Amino acid sequence: MHRRRFLSSAAGILGGAVLQSSTPVNLVRPLANSGVRITDVRANIARVHRPYVIVRITTDAGIMGIGDGSLEYNPLSVVQAVEELKYLLIGQDPTLIEHHWQRMYRHSFYRAGPVLMSAFGGIDTALWDITGKIYNQPVYKLLGGPVRNKIRMYIHAGGDTTDGLIETAQLAYEAGYRGVKTSPPGPVSLSENPAFFKNFITRLEKLRAVMGDDFAIMVDCHGRLSPTVASILATELEPLHLLFLEEPVLPENPEALTKVAAESTTPIGMGRRIHGLFGFREYFENNLIDVAQPGMSTCGGITQMQKIAAMAEAYYISVAPTNISSPISTVACMHVDAAIPNFLIQEVPGRGWGNPRRLEALQDFAERPVDGYLQLPDKPGLGVELNEEIFEKYPYEGPSQLPPREMFYPDSSVADR
Repeated sequence: MHRRRFLSSAAGILGGAVLQSSTPVNLVRPLANSGVRITDVRANIARVHRPYVIVRITTDAGIMGIGDGSLEYNPLSVVQAVEELKYLLIGQDPTLIEHHWQRMYRHSFYRAGPVLMSAFGGIDTALWDITGKIYNQPVYKLLGGPVRNKIRMYIHAGGDTTDGLIETAQLAYEAGYRGVKTSPPGPVSLSENPAFFKNFITRLEKLRAVMGDDFAIMVDCHGRLSPTVASILATELEPLHLLFLEEPVLPENPEALTKVAAESTTPIGMGRRIHGLFGFREYFENNLIDVAQPGMSTCGGITQMQKIAAMAEAYYISVAPTNISSPISTVACMHVDAAIPNFLIQEVPGRGWGNPRRLEALQDFAERPVDGYLQLPDKPGLGVELNEEIFEKYPYEGPSQLPPREMFYPDSSVADR
């Protein structure tokens, strides 16, 4: 037989053997053996503040882990996604966190996106909680150990008037926060009149005058601005020295930030609607942002958030995790915040001093900092326990309970929310 034909024939035979041996099977060969196996994975919704999608993973050792998979406008979609992922996990060792994350992400085929990433994030956080409890260590020690012993926090301030804005900022100060975030009024046109800039800047100037220079002020634009309006606003905000200007333009077109980043010294933040490590790459490589703001659920959980922080460190970018979810998300963020060198500040949702219902979600945990900081939990895992009563006390009754989502211009055309 001709040598070339022989090699071709042999390659075909070997190729067939390889294809046969690599046929997918629903089996994970043990890479480690903690002696613990996952028995169930479930997600439930409680409308405590917004609809919280709480993931609970149980094991044959009686250890339960909790995570937050909240996606404010699509909670039922996340619950269904968790249900469709559970077959990958039941019977498996919960300590193989990275391995399970790769299986969920890569074997889902359609990668990233807010629904799947939120499901991954809730599951991933619950696996870290279990693993910490198995090894009797707080999660941040498993992430490399703490580089700080307390976490800087901020909360929201708002109101339809300047007085309302200042009042909620003062409430935040009394509650122990030393920073607030607010937003420009919406909707915002692609090009704005001088009154828009003057009115909003004046409000922030009065806020700065009352709260002082040691108080952190942040502005979240919710992607409502065009690059031109964002550039003007960022430039005019420079004298106020914001900690950052969040999501000045929509994240779907990273190049739209080029103009804003080039024309102003106001730090730019982005991340609430960016999903996973790969979603942040272009923002980092092109120097488009100064502050990375991954969300614990929507970025894919603790595993992904730590990787995003590590990549951000290489570009001298700080990390300020966004958080519009449950106190479980706050605590999970705190564990990552504690273990990364480039942490800036941690968001807590709510105005003034938060939503009282949030205090009922977890046992023995309250988002009430002292002088702007919250102490790290020191118990194994996440260090907190879920109050199971919230599901009966605050049931989710469907889309009618979702936060307001629609916004229109004066001529009734659709505006970005």
